[in-house]
Amino acid sequence: MLDSPGAGRGVFASESFVKGQWLETAPVLVIPAAQLASLRETGLRYYVWNWGSSVAVGLGIISLVNHGVPANAKWSADYLAGELSLIAVDDIEIGEEVLVDYSRGGTRPLPFDPRPADE
Repeated sequence: MLDSPGAGRGVFASESFVKGQWLETAPVLVIPAAQLASLRETGLRYYVWNWGSSVAVGLGIISLVNHGVPANAKWSADYLAGELSLIAVDDIEIGEEVLVDYSRGGTRPLPFDPRPADE
């Protein structure tokens, strides 16, 4: 984890990955629906995934992966196991920032203004 220009903390590859390769699998902490209003009052609200009728926090570095287009990784949820996986969708070189397209190809609005692609 290092500083990512224009995006705070970020995840950078400490080894090379090839397209399709697994980067991490992290357990999640599911937040009960009754606690969602309280959660939205905290900074943790920026680090959650929709998880059924509630949300979940991914433990490990998976929650610190920044948005980027083009993305070089994607998330995959396993609801039964209670885990999120991070998988390379392109080759990733040592030192390169790991990025996921939070907007799902532009089909989902972002709750922030993304940094320009050339940063």
